[in-house]
Amino acid sequence: MPTYKQQRSDCAKFCADKTGCESFSFNSQSHTCTLYDGAVSTVAYKKTECGVYFYDKSCFQCVSATVTTTSTSTTSTSTTATSTTAAATNPPDVCSLKPNTPSGDKCGREGTKKSYVSSIDMKYTSTRAQCAQFCNDNSKCESWAFRDSSSLCTLYASGVTSVSTSTGGCGVYWFDRECYSCPTASCSSYSPISPAPSNKICNQKGEICKETLLCTGDATSDATCAKSCKDTDGCKLFSRAKNNHGVYKCNLYSAYEFTAKSSGSTFSQPECYECPSSGAGD
Repeated sequence: MPTYKQQRSDCAKFCADKTGCESFSFNSQSHTCTLYDGAVSTVAYKKTECGVYFYDKSCFQCVSATVTTTSTSTTSTSTTATSTTAAATNPPDVCSLKPNTPSGDKCGREGTKKSYVSSIDMKYTSTRAQCAQFCNDNSKCESWAFRDSSSLCTLYASGVTSVSTSTGGCGVYWFDRECYSCPTASCSSYSPISPAPSNKICNQKGEICKETLLCTGDATSDATCAKSCKDTDGCKLFSRAKNNHGVYKCNLYSAYEFTAKSSGSTFSQPECYECPSSGAGD
C-alpha cells in the first residue's frame, strides 16, 4: 500500500527498515512510496505517468553516525542515528516554499525548456530547497528547474514563463525566484553592481503603475535604501526620491508595472546591488 513520504531518501529508509523489501517506487508528484518484495526488473511496470520512479534497495546507502558526549563524571553516552543518502553530503535546507504563491510567479509548474533558452548555471542538489538557495545566491538567477529523477538544479536568467513551456518535461519542475523564502546573508552595506545587470531595472528613470507599496526604508542614501529592500521579504523594486517637502523617502514595492522615461523618479531592483565582499554571480 502506498505510504506518504516527503523525499525519495525517506522512501529508501522505509524500504531499508522493512524486512523483505527489495525495491521501491516513489511518486514525486504525490510523494507516495510503494515497497516491493522483488527487484525493479521484475516488479516495475511500463511508465504511463510522470513522476513515478523505481529503485532497487541497493541504489541507496544507509549511513550511521555516532555522536559521543562526555559529562564531568566518568560516564559517557553514545547515541547512534541512522540516515539515508544517495549522494554526497549537501548543506541542510535553509529555504522554504512560501505558503501563498506570490502574485504572477510560477511555483512548481511541470514543463520543458524552450529550445532557444540557455541556462546560466547548474549543479546537483538533494532537494528543491537547496536548489532555491543556489538561485538565491546568484544575483542573475530569476528562475530554476529541478529534475526529480537526477536532482539536477538548473538556473535561468528570466522567469519561468519566458524560459519554459507547460507541456512535457516529465519530472522537471520550474520555480520563479520568489517562490521560496531564503535567508539573506548578513551585509552591513551594499554597492551597485558594475556593470549593472542588463535584464534588471537599475537606476532607471520612469514611472510605475499598479504598484503595491510594502513599506518605507532607510532613505539616508541609495545604498541604505537598497539594503532596506534586500532585507525586506517580498521587495522587488525600490526608489529613493524627495517628497513634496523636499525630504528623501525610500519606497519599497512588491508589485509594479514599470515604464522607462527620460524624467521621473529613479527606480532599481535589489539585484542591482551586492555586498562588496561577494561577486555578482557568487
